[in-house]
Amino acid sequence: MSELKRSEGDPQTQLGRVAHAMTQTLAAHPEKGDVQQAIVLLHDSKTGTAHFWGYEQDTDALEDLITFMRNLGRAHGITIDVNEIGRG
Repeated sequence: MSELKRSEGDPQTQLGRVAHAMTQTLAAHPEKGDVQQAIVLLHDSKTGTAHFWGYEQDTDALEDLITFMRNLGRAHGITIDVNEIGRG
């Protein structure tokens, strides 16, 4: 992975622009229903991106992502143990 950094505003990378377009498509989709938040993870052979849509705080998105990964692991017989999530 390349250097990690958080950005706001217009996406600065190719993967960031693709992820942003995916969430804009979701936002405009007539069948999105109650969906108010999304996390898009993209990775190529050189780098990756995480795009959070509809979250007030990144930490809220990260908590949802960890919960999702823990449940996905359980469904596949894998234990994912996160002992503590600290803020600040």
